[in-house]
Amino acid sequence: MFPSGYGIDLNGNIYKQILTYNKLLSSIEKDSEIMILGTQSQTIPYSFNNLNFLSFEQESLLIASQPDLIYLVINSNDDINFIKRTILYLENYLNSYVGALILYPYQKNSDWVIFDKEEKSLSDIEIEIVKEKLYKRLGKSILINGKFESIYNHMIEYFCER
Repeated sequence: MFPSGYGIDLNGNIYKQILTYNKLLSSIEKDSEIMILGTQSQTIPYSFNNLNFLSFEQESLLIASQPDLIYLVINSNDDINFIKRTILYLENYLNSYVGALILYPYQKNSDWVIFDKEEKSLSDIEIEIVKEKLYKRLGKSILINGKFESIYNHMIEYFCER
């Protein structure tokens, strides 16, 4: 574990972070064929209005790991253009592939409120509507967060085709 991302002030050099991540991942890679890695939200900034909006910590982990396959977790109320920009960044800048979007099946009652713990569970109908809308606009498979068997099967299918 190497803590980074939102709320962490490492005061570190991004180049050193990339090298550290790479060294850690290389030591694990010797004994593994597949590594599953997670990073915090906001892979790309919503805007460039403030230096604190930039996501160097997430970017350094992604650069160091050079993932073959990415699953992007999204919310039902995320802006589709923002999701599209994130996919384009991940696939083009990192030369990677976003295999599927993983939909978080709850909706927060308000945007940008960190401490708001009230979430509304999406109904099966609402989930299907969101999945259809996202698939039409983005052309990516939509999986459901928490449905691990479908995510696992999708991953196996992807790597078997390679």
